[in-house]
Amino acid sequence: MLLETVFGVAAGIVSSVRLFPQVYKTVKVKKTDDLSFWFLILLFSQALLLIGYGFAKPDVYILSMNIVPLICSCILLELKHAYGTHAKAFCYEQRSHNVLFTLRQKLNAKTPNLKKIFFIHQYNSK
Repeated sequence: MLLETVFGVAAGIVSSVRLFPQVYKTVKVKKTDDLSFWFLILLFSQALLLIGYGFAKPDVYILSMNIVPLICSCILLELKHAYGTHAKAFCYEQRSHNVLFTLRQKLNAKTPNLKKIFFIHQYNSK
């Protein structure tokens, strides 16, 4: 019985910390393109179901070893939402808006003819 418990606790610890490197990397590089949304949903579901199983079968090891993966999967899902494609599109739109605004200011300061040419070119490129 003791050997069985040691293997179970060791497997639970490894299972609990398996998402730490991914959370660290995601926070560091601020990029989640390589994370599958459905993979994160399955991780969340697995941890939630195993916590329910730990409550149903009063087993402290199963219960405690799945709280950390549940928290990590929630963090990764939130980071996926925060660093997802819609966030990148918003940042790109803000940068392009700032560049256009700066360009317009410079054109207003120099000559009105350049300003007209710029807006005609911008209108024709749409």
